[in-house]
Amino acid sequence: MRHSAVISGDGQLYTYGSGNWGVLGHGNERDIRFDKPKRVERFSKEEVVDIAMGEYHSLALTADGNVWTWGYGGKAGYFNWMYAQEVGALGHGGIEPNFTPKKVQFFPENGLKVTHIAAGNTHCAVLCDDGNLYNWGVGTYGILGNGTNDYALTPIINDEFAYMKKEAGEAGTPHGFRKLDAANEFTAVVMEDGQLLVWGKNEWGQMGVGAGIGIDLVESENLPSPVDIAPALPSDTEDKVPFIIDVAAGMRTMMIRDAEDRVLKTGLKIDWSPKLVGLNPDRIEGKIKQMACGRGHYALLDSKN
Repeated sequence: MRHSAVISGDGQLYTYGSGNWGVLGHGNERDIRFDKPKRVERFSKEEVVDIAMGEYHSLALTADGNVWTWGYGGKAGYFNWMYAQEVGALGHGGIEPNFTPKKVQFFPENGLKVTHIAAGNTHCAVLCDDGNLYNWGVGTYGILGNGTNDYALTPIINDEFAYMKKEAGEAGTPHGFRKLDAANEFTAVVMEDGQLLVWGKNEWGQMGVGAGIGIDLVESENLPSPVDIAPALPSDTEDKVPFIIDVAAGMRTMMIRDAEDRVLKTGLKIDWSPKLVGLNPDRIEGKIKQMACGRGHYALLDSKN
């Protein structure tokens, strides 16, 4: 990823970096770059509340619950888009690039408001006000979490979560999402019941569900799979069911935080299951407020800022 974005206090979006494939949203920008933030004029009358970026596409959420995408659409030719999955993650139903933001019509056409967004290198995932998760883009290695390796040019509902929602409704138990994040070729969600589920490509052990036996192969999960953090916790907590409240996905790693404010990490072909991070109490002031992962590094924000 070679582009960045910031949202100002008044909901205006600014982008900068490499503009190949129009990922900055300012127009046809092949081989164009901006070294300073430039406002995306398409949103001059819209309030942007969130932004997510993939390798060759960008994804924005506006205050009215609509999703906008721009960037790489795909590559022409039957072999390219059918077999090599040279498709983008724009969600407009075709493989044409968009050099300025374009609204994903699937959601307003189906009476849906989007509440949260996330993007990996070649896919997007969103949560909607109907309590379901939708995703689209490249589907190899189970990236879309629907049990196949098929791509999707428009948003598709994740049937596994739809089934969980139906079961919860029949049983009268709560069902909902606490956190959504994605990176590279995998997605992670924290559920309201404190469970962490992941799916996609796991070649670095970043999803925390592999034993490392495929260290020279490609491990993957094509359906949402639970991450077990209990073995990494102190022995005096064995009688308690771990309750996860936050997750941060990185390109080759992932961070997890539980209700006791403990932070765990996995990935980098070092940890194939979650391991506790030894935080220095002299450096952490209060509780962890926010987490973020890069390619192989981490950042934490505490409650004292």
